[in-house]
Amino acid sequence: MAYLLAAWIFGWLGMAVVARSIVNRLPFLPESRSTESPDSVSVIIPARNEEESIERTVRSILAQTHRGVDLIVVNDHSTDSTGVILDRISANEQRLQVIHDPALHALIGKITIEEDEEFTRRYPQEFNCRMEVTDTSGRIFEVHTPHPKGNRHNPLNDAEVEDKFRRLSQEVLNQQQCGRVLELAWAFDEQSSLDPLFNSMVVC
Repeated sequence: MAYLLAAWIFGWLGMAVVARSIVNRLPFLPESRSTESPDSVSVIIPARNEEESIERTVRSILAQTHRGVDLIVVNDHSTDSTGVILDRISANEQRLQVIHDPALHALIGKITIEEDEEFTRRYPQEFNCRMEVTDTSGRIFEVHTPHPKGNRHNPLNDAEVEDKFRRLSQEVLNQQQCGRVLELAWAFDEQSSLDPLFNSMVVC
């Protein structure tokens, strides 16, 4: 029981810390171009291969009655016409900003995804995934797993749980804080109050 509670709270704490980390990065996004309202709201959404729905989504957000809405869409390396659609809308809509990252476009063109009918047949009992990489010399590297790490059939051990928490938290919590959070979380079922746990996660 203690392990399950600790695993649950690690997942929750990790998401909270990562969310804080993401919020801290937001000022580095391009400045909003809208000057319509000092009471403005910026909405940020990612989009990957959403050509069938992206225009409807964007226009729905921009049609909100609060006219101070700015929309930033991050085109996550779409291989369909998502980027083209966004650029077309943006050309006539000052409140929409589109962020493209072309750095991986050349690599994306070398990637193929194929369905394995046997893998499909085994789903959902198994979540099979096989990756094959061919390097420039022609050597082939292959890895396969029927259950991703963290699945109930391939669970993280205690050390892996702690390592994952530290990696997710390291940008906003120092080593001492991470150690204290882990110490309290592992003894979660013995705590009479959650105050020490929350206090250990204060970000200055």
